[in-house]
Amino acid sequence: MNELQAVLVGVTLLSAAWMVATMIRIQEFLRGRGRRVNPLLLRVMIFNYLSDYRRITMQELGRPGILYRQFEAAPC
Repeated sequence: MNELQAVLVGVTLLSAAWMVATMIRIQEFLRGRGRRVNPLLLRVMIFNYLSDYRRITMQELGRPGILYRQFEAAPC
């Protein structure tokens, strides 16, 4: 593996880890607001949870929360 491939693999792994961390934080946010979240179906239901997160933060803050933008920006 040459240097460029190693850098790209590193960036990909970092991005995937960031996306997983963001998904977990969204899950915890929704649980804190009383929304039932199934951790086993997180990968399947993430877009439903993401829309719920956006709707709740729009009601509370008047804009989408920071986790919404972080999930959108993740290139994975």
